Amino acid sequence: MTCNHDLFDSFNEWDSTVKMGDDRVSIIKGSGMVQIKMHNGMVRKLDCWFIIELQNNLIYIGTLANDGLKYSGKGD
Repeated sequence: MTCNHDLFDSFNEWDSTVKMGDDRVSIIKGSGMVQIKMHNGMVRKLDCWFIIELQNNLIYIGTLANDGLKYSGKGD
């Protein structure tokens, strides 16, 4: 999910809602393909929702896994 319309390579406008983790409902204004550059320089395309009121981009780990990608992270 992103609030930055400039990130989209392609875009389909439609309206819906999504319930966020804090129980707030946000309005989805459409979706399309965005490019994500990985640490190794490879560029991946992901299907992404456009939500104007977001303050940060969000990527669900499950979405990456469904696309055959793996995530590794390190916590404090």
